[in-house]
Amino acid sequence: DWYQRAMRAHVNCVENLPVFGVLVFLLYVNGISTPAVDAMAMIVMATRVCQSVTHVAFVQTNVVAAIRFLFFFPQVVCFLGIAWTIARAALAS
Repeated sequence: DWYQRAMRAHVNCVENLPVFGVLVFLLYVNGISTPAVDAMAMIVMATRVCQSVTHVAFVQTNVVAAIRFLFFFPQVVCFLGIAWTIARAALAS
């Protein structure tokens, strides 16, 4: 059971990695480096780790799924915030 949870957590990470990778690449290409972007990237990483640990450490119940979602939601908000920062910089230039 633990191994299956670990595999699902790994697949979940791999599914989100391309989104994060593309956003970081676009930040780099556009030379965008701000404290807000740095904070959002750190939030993504921290909540990603918490989400994965929760996925692996606990038998999956509705409560655990809700807790995982509480760690996932800030990631989505930060992805949108980073994308907004990139779009705003692209429109300004």
